[in-house]
Amino acid sequence: MTKKQSAANILIGLSVCILAVGASACHDDKGGNAVVPAGQKPVITGMASDASELLAGQYTSVYCEAYDPDGDSLRYAWSADQGVFPAGTQKKAVRWTAPSGPCTAIITCTVSDGRQSASMELGILVKPKP
Repeated sequence: MTKKQSAANILIGLSVCILAVGASACHDDKGGNAVVPAGQKPVITGMASDASELLAGQYTSVYCEAYDPDGDSLRYAWSADQGVFPAGTQKKAVRWTAPSGPCTAIITCTVSDGRQSASMELGILVKPKP
């Protein structure tokens, strides 16, 4: 065997070892696919509003995007330090009505999978009516 053939065989052997180690890291000990640890909390990927500022008494839609790494179904709960949610607080998109202002209202979305939860806040500037 030449030096060139020996080097090629070593590289092939190392590649097979690396692939085998990498593959075993992606499978559980029973030979199945990758296992996501159970009990992970939901992840909120973003929160947005149709308006970043409103006049007192105006309304806007507010949205919360989230997912659960375990694949659990999610429940949404909205709250605000000021203003109201006239159509409820249990959906991923809600309508929020600004208070009499002026203020920066803080709106919070809490997402729960029944065991754990995650929250995110959004501020909306409320100006007095002219």
